[in-house]
Amino acid sequence: MAHHVLDMYLRLLRNLERTRARMDRLHAKELIAIRDLNSVYESLLIRAFVGFEQFCEELFFMILKKKIKYSDRKIGVNVECPTHSALYTVIIEKGKFLDWLPFDKTLQRVERYIPKKGGDLVCGRPFWDLDRASKDILQRIYLTRNAVAHASTQALEKFENGVIGSLPVLPRDRVPANFLRSQVTAVPKRVRLEEYLINLGAIAKTVFGTPLKET
Repeated sequence: MAHHVLDMYLRLLRNLERTRARMDRLHAKELIAIRDLNSVYESLLIRAFVGFEQFCEELFFMILKKKIKYSDRKIGVNVECPTHSALYTVIIEKGKFLDWLPFDKTLQRVERYIPKKGGDLVCGRPFWDLDRASKDILQRIYLTRNAVAHASTQALEKFENGVIGSLPVLPRDRVPANFLRSQVTAVPKRVRLEEYLINLGAIAKTVFGTPLKET
């Protein structure tokens, strides 16, 4: 039961990758146009992003409701409410929804309600044990998603500065859809969206941490 929330997100990522690979094959056979392939890539990124936020939110509330338990030497739980609606009202405060990315927003909320215990070394805590490199990857995915979802001048500038930067990409790949389809490695052949999906899966496993075994 405890691993259900993680397993569901990892299954989503696998399904998204299968869709991506299938659409690439169709395009290679000239059965779909490049504009359609670009739309698929953008949609897959947004679905993976939304899925990660849903994963974080579900894990967060499952910990508060004690449906997932971790060692009390690793974390504490600072709030108790009789119902989910009451708990959600307390957590959401004056907002209308909960943001989970950028990941610093998650850690601010977790620090308030699920404070960490113990040293700074990785020890299987939920949320807390994500390293700087993983946070940087999440930030790049967040900026790419914003450039796709909003396409505003500001979002595109942040994508250019925060994601493209000095990467050796072709001029045509400096826009989100083409960037997601651009190749990262030759052996094995891997495109950037595929790498994003792999990264999100690894990050989700770290965020999940090591809950206590169910008895």
